[in-house]
Amino acid sequence: MARDEIVDLLSQTGMTAADWIGRLYWRHFKIRKQRSPHMPPVKIIAHRGAWKLSGHIENTLPALLAATKAGCWGVEFDVRALKDGTLVVHHDDSLVRTFGRELRLSQISLSHLRHEAPLIPTLTEVIQALGGQAHLMIELKGSSNDWEQAQLTQLQTQLSGLTCGRDFHLMSLDTKLLQFITEQVPEYRMGIVCIATTEIQSVSEVAQREKWAALTAHWLLLPQTTIDSYHKRNQLCGTGYADSKEVFLRECARDIDWIFTNHGHVAPTWLEAKSRPL
Repeated sequence: MARDEIVDLLSQTGMTAADWIGRLYWRHFKIRKQRSPHMPPVKIIAHRGAWKLSGHIENTLPALLAATKAGCWGVEFDVRALKDGTLVVHHDDSLVRTFGRELRLSQISLSHLRHEAPLIPTLTEVIQALGGQAHLMIELKGSSNDWEQAQLTQLQTQLSGLTCGRDFHLMSLDTKLLQFITEQVPEYRMGIVCIATTEIQSVSEVAQREKWAALTAHWLLLPQTTIDSYHKRNQLCGTGYADSKEVFLRECARDIDWIFTNHGHVAPTWLEAKSRPL
């Protein structure tokens, strides 16, 4: 398993633990306020689709389609480039964790991928299936070194039928990659979302300086003061990963704009309980 995959596994474990603690000791984390009346309803985004449903695999079309069917406003998915330049939807560079194949996406072609893991869709296929029907939160994996002008041009071409900000947003953990995109495609500026892990302050400073659309971070690490400061600048904030009703309702009360969850198949039903005490 590659280093980035190990880091992601540890991160997912930590976030799961945080949600478990938030659910178990929710009274200590509960926000004692009501959502501001001028704020629109929170928008639910299924992180990697509704992959918690039995028989579904993250970032595949069945998982993404199931999330929209469940009532999620948007779907988040990851994009990487194959050796031949084709953009495909998959989180890891390797196929080990999801499909049990000792192969790296950056070293194989589309024809090879179709043989080894036919469930992995291309970006084109996802856009054709969901574009204009669900909001697309597209996370570009890798760093600025992994995205050349050719891949960015291909991305721009495939998204040409959609409107940035209205139909999709582009996300990344790498602010340098987002800056590169902004420089090359200025009209994407208001559709850029930076993801902060632990370094929220420094990432937030870049997002506000660049006047990007939004910042997103784990619910436990994103303070209310930051959310309020973004709204004052007409920028948005998202939190993840609200994987229990208790944490989800907490975030609804915080005037958050987007909630990312691994439980997109049930999260829309939690909205019905937001006005009832837990």
